[in-house]
Amino acid sequence: MARDYETLLGNKNAQLYTEKDEPKVKQLIIDYFKQCDVDGRNYTMSGLAQALGMSRKTLVNYEKKELFYSLIKNAKQIVETQLEEKVIDKKEYCLGQIFNLKNNYGWKDQQEIKTTNEVNISPLESAMNKLVESTDD
Repeated sequence: MARDYETLLGNKNAQLYTEKDEPKVKQLIIDYFKQCDVDGRNYTMSGLAQALGMSRKTLVNYEKKELFYSLIKNAKQIVETQLEEKVIDKKEYCLGQIFNLKNNYGWKDQQEIKTTNEVNISPLESAMNKLVESTDD
């Protein structure tokens, strides 16, 4: 697989994407996913950021901007979906994918703990309560 090192080095002006650049950003995202499919590579947030000529952290910050919110959120969902599918596929299962989901997508291990409000009383108290109940009748 040949790499385009010019693309890998990124666009120093990436942080300057504006409203007029939205179609360009969308096309770069589409091209990234298509190229991954052609090359047989997994989708990653770092790879997506690289395709846009920015760092992963900058990409995450773009997700917070109203202008790019939906676009980046949807792209991130595509990456997350592929990761999730690989986690449940026994041939593809890898702890690294679980780590990625936990750290980049808010997944967590969940334990269910059941609590009760039962109060243990001493045998003496129990006997006294029974005596009181019997005298009430």
